[in-house]
Amino acid sequence: MKTNYFLEGPAKAPVVVMAHALGATLRLWDAQAAALADRYRVLRYDVRGHGESEVPPGPYTAASGWLWPPRPPTSSRASSYATRRPATARRRNPAGTSGSASPRRRA
Repeated sequence: MKTNYFLEGPAKAPVVVMAHALGATLRLWDAQAAALADRYRVLRYDVRGHGESEVPPGPYTAASGWLWPPRPPTSSRASSYATRRPATARRRNPAGTSGSASPRRRA
């Protein structure tokens, strides 16, 4: 199955992976990728059935496992980074907080 992706930036630079929201394409990140590509290796990809990536045969849903690729479609360096980084980022800043364990309301 073909996955459409762009890999831009210096080959030895740190990797930044950008995954778009449902119903969007990798073009969502055009401005951010342009701003980062001189200092980082930027990987953007279209998830299955979006943009220019192939559509799986028959019906598919997020629950069926067809929607997200098991890892981004490029070098092992980018793939290993992409598969471990999001979990680390979520642990540090859980959704709904401002980055601290006990967010406070300011009057």
